[in-house]
Amino acid sequence: MGQYFPDKAFHEIQEMHDFKEIWYSSHLESMNEPSFFELRQDRKIHSYRFLWLRSFHKPICVCTEIISDGSAWLASKMTKGIGGSGPGEIFIDVTYPLSKNKVTTFLSRLEKADFWNMATNENLKGLDGAQWIIEGVKNGKYHIVDRWSPEDGPFREAALYLIKLSKLKTDEIY
Repeated sequence: MGQYFPDKAFHEIQEMHDFKEIWYSSHLESMNEPSFFELRQDRKIHSYRFLWLRSFHKPICVCTEIISDGSAWLASKMTKGIGGSGPGEIFIDVTYPLSKNKVTTFLSRLEKADFWNMATNENLKGLDGAQWIIEGVKNGKYHIVDRWSPEDGPFREAALYLIKLSKLKTDEIY
């Protein structure tokens, strides 16, 4: 599947970066997701992906592929695994169109979060919780933001908006 993330994106200490890279990549691979880091080479691609790895719940991935007319395709996937451990097999995989209005709403939430300028990692973590990872590819640029259980703010709102659009049933939000 290729290299999913830039070297040392998650931590300056290689071993700490490698831990997250292996964890996140295993979930993306199980969902047959491409490397956004490699997709940046195609300057025509404008896409965002939210990977939600909750400690005790099924992994979720919601991806938008924005089309030149301002509309988008939204792909939602869930596996039988557990976000805090093994990825499991896909058991939900649906794709459907999004209106320009919904795309504009999502993009405005990302803009409010200042997504493209956010630090990738704040090095905050806890024992149980969830990793909230949003990746973006636009005009040949790639960016990733990784947060542990954000309690509020525009980044959380943007991610939750994708979950709402996905129509996936979520047990708990944390």
